Amino acid sequence: YTIFNMLSFYICFLFLTYYMLSFIFHLLYVIFSNIPFFSYIIFCGLYLLYYIIFSYYLFILSFVAYIFCISYYLFILSFVFFLYVIFRIFFYILYSFIF
Repeated sequence: YTIFNMLSFYICFLFLTYYMLSFIFHLLYVIFSNIPFFSYIIFCGLYLLYYIIFSYYLFILSFVAYIFCISYYLFILSFVFFLYVIFRIFFYILYSFIF
């Protein structure tokens, strides 16, 4: 029970940091959007790096939860999120090449 509470708190903390960092990256994109080359490098690079780190973090966390039989749904949720991250990265790269 205490382990499950810790895990839920940890996931909430991860989502909080995710929203904060995404806000900071959007701010950076707005600042550097006047220079097209800089905006492309910063936007794509930071988003790619951050999404990969965050998705692997959540994926490993849920895998640990699945091993300890805490929550099977957490594992499925993180897998879905991982796929969403991959599609989002692909969309950003495609969008930057088109426009």
